Amino acid sequence: EPGMPTSHVPQVNPFWEKYWIHVLADACRLALLWKYGGVYLDTDIISLKPLELQNFLCAEGYQTANNAALGFEKNHEFIWECMQDYVRNYEGRTWGYQGPALMSRVLKRWCQSDNLGQFFNLQCKGVSYLSPNYFYPISYTHWESYFQRWKKSSIETFFSETIGAHIWNFKNVRQRKQVITGSGTLIEYFFSQHCPMTYKLLIKRVS
Repeated sequence: EPGMPTSHVPQVNPFWEKYWIHVLADACRLALLWKYGGVYLDTDIISLKPLELQNFLCAEGYQTANNAALGFEKNHEFIWECMQDYVRNYEGRTWGYQGPALMSRVLKRWCQSDNLGQFFNLQCKGVSYLSPNYFYPISYTHWESYFQRWKKSSIETFFSETIGAHIWNFKNVRQRKQVITGSGTLIEYFFSQHCPMTYKLLIKRVS
């Protein structure tokens, strides 16, 4: 939209920028949150609990924020800062630079600190910074844990604070692990409890 920083994004060159679709998605979520407000969740986040937060983002690691789960009011200054950084420091060839790295850069300036970990579950100038267990309880380096067998008691304990579980689908592009009914895996449990319609389709497909 004219007048928004993201309207000045450099011309994308798919030959050099192999992650251009992800980079475009990074821009779209910011523009939509700025114009309309609301909540953005990546499509590979499984909602486990009602989401009642506002003006929030979530840490992926101790010093790294992520942009897979965001919630902001319309025309929030933090999102405007993100859009400005997106254009000013554009680097579409580096994975995550326009996404998690951008969120981390802007949040450090917003909070005037290089130590993001000290703001876990606190507000910084009206923006809540959630600890990883709210949306990223399992890091992308251990994404295969979702396809391993878990005890129900362990699931309830480990995900007691989790609002949405990020499954890290991009890590599964090559291995193509699937949700298998009756496998007892963590991902199957989530599908059976929180994605009932999809789970029914899986059962029909098997039968």
